[in-house]
Amino acid sequence: MTAGRGIMHSEMPKTREPAHGLQLWVNLPKHRKMIEPRYQDVPRESVPHAFNDDKSVEALVFAGEVFGQRGPIETEAPVTYVHFMLDAGAQLEYPVPSTHNALVYAISGTGKCIGASIQPHEAIVMEKDGDGVLLTAAENDKLEVIVMTGEPLNEPVVQHGPFVMNSMEEIRQTFEDFQLAKNGFENARTWESKNRNRR
Repeated sequence: MTAGRGIMHSEMPKTREPAHGLQLWVNLPKHRKMIEPRYQDVPRESVPHAFNDDKSVEALVFAGEVFGQRGPIETEAPVTYVHFMLDAGAQLEYPVPSTHNALVYAISGTGKCIGASIQPHEAIVMEKDGDGVLLTAAENDKLEVIVMTGEPLNEPVVQHGPFVMNSMEEIRQTFEDFQLAKNGFENARTWESKNRNRR
């Protein structure tokens, strides 16, 4: 989803089965903040599975490119979002563009990320100018992580409630637009989630 100048949204899993959910919100560059909103529906079966040469590392490629496979999600800024699954004892050297920051979030298993221990629900953040991400699964445990990379915008960021802009004045204007149902929020007053009765 690209929120752009404003979008009302609601997402819920289709079933009551336990599931992992992880959202990544990417700030839009100042000159792209007021673009028309859009939503990309990406079914799981359209997300490519890729493997390293010895098949000890599997990747679900959502955005960016890994092992020759490109993810289906289109982004407004250069972003990589990959779900890696390493067999026990496997190692992965994942190159990251030198202009990108990177975040590694552990889902399950144990191992190391650039030499530091990592376990479920922990994250390691790496700032640009590095060579990449080095992941090693423990000898007796698989490791499952999400690797996200992106190029810093180097612009001011002001966030309030659900809105992210570049200044307090822009935030005030956005709240006014929302309250007056204008400039992208014309349907906000009558919008109702179809998910509200799915509990």
